[in-house]
Amino acid sequence: MVEPGALPFLFGVLSRQNDYWGYGDLTTQLGVWYNNTTNADYMLQLLAGAHPQSTNYSGFYRPPQIYFLQGNNGMFIHKEMYVKYTVSTNEYNYPYAALGVIFVKNTTNADITRTFYCGGSSYWSSGYEGLGVFVCTPNNTNANKSSITGVTWTNIYNYAASTSNIASSANVLIPAGKTVAILLYSSAYYYTTYYNYYTQFLKNQRVRDGKKLQLILIGKNATKLLMMALFLNLPPLRLIPIF
Repeated sequence: MVEPGALPFLFGVLSRQNDYWGYGDLTTQLGVWYNNTTNADYMLQLLAGAHPQSTNYSGFYRPPQIYFLQGNNGMFIHKEMYVKYTVSTNEYNYPYAALGVIFVKNTTNADITRTFYCGGSSYWSSGYEGLGVFVCTPNNTNANKSSITGVTWTNIYNYAASTSNIASSANVLIPAGKTVAILLYSSAYYYTTYYNYYTQFLKNQRVRDGKKLQLILIGKNATKLLMMALFLNLPPLRLIPIF
């Protein structure tokens, strides 16, 4: 059962090399993710199923699905502890990547800034782990959606260390008359090795701002994703104020 007013978003867990064998492995080929705006497109493309790959890099432990922000805080927390047989240290050097994206639409004539509360797990060894929050902004407004030709990625928060629990927040700017995508990436934390097994922990959480926003969801690559959401003109879903 979905709570009335619950807000949809897209979430999935990319395998990388945490499952090691089979097609779809990903190590360094698509670059560093936790703070790199140039590579942020890859995350959204893989999550939305609009990537140019055949079987390369696109293996998912948990395939992308639509989930919902629920409860008084409009929150979502995914967490799990798991073990993997010790085939290679790549299993924790290139661990599971938890990816989630929400879309926020500003229908006013003034820029709006809201706080995005987020958290998750992180590991740091190869330099390809960490945690990051990104905002994707189109180069034109909703009213001129046919003129949108590109997007700009901004990294509003990143973390490069090893921990099982990050709790932080970042300000998100939603320009007047535009729709932005907010993407959260986190990596699995390596805890210990027990006999022939690596023990790891994965966490990804988001809590929306207490003030009213409008949110819509649809999928393609970064530019087309935002354009399709605008062309569909979906009725906006409103967040309920906490305070």
